[in-house]
Amino acid sequence: MFATVGRIDHTEDSNEFANRILRDYEPSAGEQLLTALLEDAGPRENASIFAPSAPESNTALSQLDKFLGRQGELNLVARGDDLTLAPLSYYTGSVYRSSAAILPLLNEGAASARTHNARASFLAGFAVGQEIPTLLLAPKSLNPPLDYKDRMFRFGSAVELTSKIEAWIQNLQKDPSDRRVGRLRVSVEMPISTFGRYVAEEELDALSDYYVPTVQFENILSGSFSTLFLGRKGTGKSAAMEQATRVLSRETGVLTVALKPASYEIQGMLQAAESMSTSSELSYFFINLWRHLLYTEIAISAIEAVRSQPSSVEAIGQVEDLESFLVSMNVDPQADFSARMETLIERLTLGESTTINQAAIAESLKVSNLARILTLTKRILTPQSRVSVLIDNLDKAWEPDSELTDVSRFLLSLIDASRDLERKFAQSRSGEPSVTFNTTIFLRQDIFDAIRKRVAEPDKLPIETIEWRDQELLIRVLEERYLAKRRGGRSKSGDVWKELFPQEVNGLSARDYFLWRSLPRPRDLIHFANLCLSTAINRNHSLVTQDDVATAESVYSRFAVDALIVESASEGMPVQETVLNLGGLESTILASDISVIFSELSSPDDMLEWLIRTSFLGVEVGPGEFRHVEGSAEARTHMALASRFATKSGAEPRYRIHPAFRPHLQIRDDDLHDGLVTDVTLG
Repeated sequence: MFATVGRIDHTEDSNEFANRILRDYEPSAGEQLLTALLEDAGPRENASIFAPSAPESNTALSQLDKFLGRQGELNLVARGDDLTLAPLSYYTGSVYRSSAAILPLLNEGAASARTHNARASFLAGFAVGQEIPTLLLAPKSLNPPLDYKDRMFRFGSAVELTSKIEAWIQNLQKDPSDRRVGRLRVSVEMPISTFGRYVAEEELDALSDYYVPTVQFENILSGSFSTLFLGRKGTGKSAAMEQATRVLSRETGVLTVALKPASYEIQGMLQAAESMSTSSELSYFFINLWRHLLYTEIAISAIEAVRSQPSSVEAIGQVEDLESFLVSMNVDPQADFSARMETLIERLTLGESTTINQAAIAESLKVSNLARILTLTKRILTPQSRVSVLIDNLDKAWEPDSELTDVSRFLLSLIDASRDLERKFAQSRSGEPSVTFNTTIFLRQDIFDAIRKRVAEPDKLPIETIEWRDQELLIRVLEERYLAKRRGGRSKSGDVWKELFPQEVNGLSARDYFLWRSLPRPRDLIHFANLCLSTAINRNHSLVTQDDVATAESVYSRFAVDALIVESASEGMPVQETVLNLGGLESTILASDISVIFSELSSPDDMLEWLIRTSFLGVEVGPGEFRHVEGSAEARTHMALASRFATKSGAEPRYRIHPAFRPHLQIRDDDLHDGLVTDVTLG
C-alpha cells in the first residue's frame, strides 16, 4: 500500500529543498491515487459515524454494537462490515462523508489482528487527515503505538467502553462543515457529478426515482406465492426489498412486514441453538423460533396499521385485546424490532443446568400461545387483506467455518414456518376472515448453492432468481440514474451516451463496451461508470474520454477480483492464489492448461465449477461461442453442453476469462475484435 513512499537526500536549506520538491513533483500518480481513494466520496453528512465492526468480536464490542444501534439519531456507516467486503475506495469514501470515525482494534493474539489492525489504522490516519474526529478502540492488553496513543481508548469492560463512547459522541461537533480536498475542488460542469452509490439501499430517498423493476420484482408485488429470492452480490436483492416494501406499504389492503435482523441478533439465535442435544430438538427449536417471530411481528404490524387510521370502537377493543395478550407473553409492542429480538434471545439463552427438551423450548417460545395470537390478529384484518412478509440480512448467519447443517436447518425452517402460516391464514373460521399470506426471503446465491447440497428435494423449493440476462434492462439501470441525477432536473431527452461518454471505446460503442467489460449486475455497472466519471472530473475534463475509461477499468477490475475472493470465503475455496496463477495468460484457455494450473489443488473439479458458476470463466458451447453463467445449476448445464460440443468437434474444451477480471490480472483482450468469437454473459 505504501510502496511508492521513498527517500530524497538533500544538503540545501529548507526553502531550497521545498522548492526542489515542488519543482520535481509530478501530480499524475497522486491524482490517480486520490481519484481511487475518493471515488465513493459524498458530501459530509451530519450525525454520521463511520463505525465498522471487528472480524472477531467480544462481549464489550458486541455491547458497543448494540448501543450504537440504539442511537436512532445517528447514521452508522459501515456497521456490520469488518473491512473485508469492499474495496479501499469504498471505505475511504465512507470515512470522508462521515462526521466522526470509531475503529476497533484487535488484541495482537487474535487470528485476524495483523490484517484488520493495519486496515483500521490506515483508515484512522485517513480520517485524521480529513480533520474528522477519530477514536480508536483497543483492549487494555494492546500496547498503543506512539502516533495513535492520544486517539486511542483502551477498555477493560463493556460498561467502561459504552460509557466512554456515549460521552465521546455527546462532545462531537454537531454540524461540521462540508470540506473538500485537493483536486476535488474543480469547476467542471458535467451533466452529473455522480451516478449515486452502487449500494442502492444507501440512497433510499432517491431509490424510487430510478429503480428499474424486473419480472422477479413484479412477482414479489403480486404476492401469488411465498418464495426464496436469490441473487449474487450486487444484483439488487436488498434494493428490491426496500423498493417492494415502499410500494406494498402504499397499497390498500396490504399489511407489509419487513424484517432485517442484525448480524449479532442472528448469531444470538444460532448460539441459543447450541444447547440442543438432538437433531429433533434443533428442528423443533428453529421452526418454532421462526413461528414465534413471524406471528408476533405480524401482530404488531397489524396493531400499528389499525392505530394509524380512524377505527371503530370494536376495532380499537380488538387491538387492545391483542396488545394485552402480547404483553402477557413478554412481547413489548411499543419497543422496536431490535429490542424485542434482544429480549427474546435473552429468554432463549438458558443456563447449562436447565434441561433442554421440547417442553422447555415450547415454554421459552410460548408455543401454546401462537394460535391465540393468530386468531386475535385475523380479527383486526379485513377480509380482503393480504399479509406480505419480506425478510433480508439472513446472510449474516453465514460464516466460512459455520456448521452448514445447522445454518441450513435454520434457514430452511423459516420456509417451513412460512408455509405453515400461509395455510393457517388461508383458513376461514367463525369471526376469522381468510387472509392471503406470502413471504419473500432474500438470500445470496452462493449461500443457497452451499445449502442446497443438504436439502432432500431442492427442486421443490419456491425460488425466484434475480437475473440480468436482458442487456437492455440492465443498461436502463444506468440510464435511469442519469436522468434522475442530471443537472436541471429529470428530462426524457437526456442521453447519457451522447452527453457524457465518448462515441466509442476500443472500437465498440461506449454503451456496448460498458456491457462487455463489466459483470452483468447493477452494482458493477454503476461502480464502473462512477469510476469513469470521477476520473474525468479530477482531470478537469468536460467529457469522459477513452483514457479516463482505461484508467477507471483498471480500478474496477481490481474491485471485481477482490469481490470474487471475498465471495469465495463463504465456501472456503482457495480462489486468490488460483486466480493470480491465471494472470498474464491469454483470455482463452485450453482445458489441458487449466489442469496443469489446478494440479496442486485438492479438488480441481470443484474449483473449475466454482469459477464457472461465478462468471469468472465462460465455457465454449459452440464454435467460438463462450457463455458466462451464474449459479451452480446453470454451471452444470453449460459444462455438459461444452463437453458435448468438444466431443462432437473433436477439439479440446476451451474456457474464456471474463473481461471484468482481465485488466487487474494483466490479461490481454485478444478477443475484443475477433469476429469468430462471441461472448454471451447470462447474468
